[in-house]
Amino acid sequence: MPEDRDMEILDGFFAEMKEKDKGLTIPAFLPHKKASNWKLIPIGIAATLLLVIWSRYEEEPVYDLDHDVVIISLDKQPGEEMYIGIQTASSLDIWEAPSTSLLTEF
Repeated sequence: MPEDRDMEILDGFFAEMKEKDKGLTIPAFLPHKKASNWKLIPIGIAATLLLVIWSRYEEEPVYDLDHDVVIISLDKQPGEEMYIGIQTASSLDIWEAPSTSLLTEF
């Protein structure tokens, strides 16, 4: 019956541990203070977002064109009166198909 002998040894061991534990003094439990840092988290998030937006914001550069195009056209109004239309545009705004000049010149 070695099992009974092992159980007696274990019971004796735990009985000694219980006696030692009775002599221990347990310190008083101090209540946990709430951290006030949680209030700063939304402020930190907002500051980070503003910093990211500010760092990515770039003013759009102003491009000065080398020259502008002036378009002068002679058109008929519905009352058979001719009028001169003057328009200014940059060269980037106007595109004319190469075949259009064939229609208007010949």
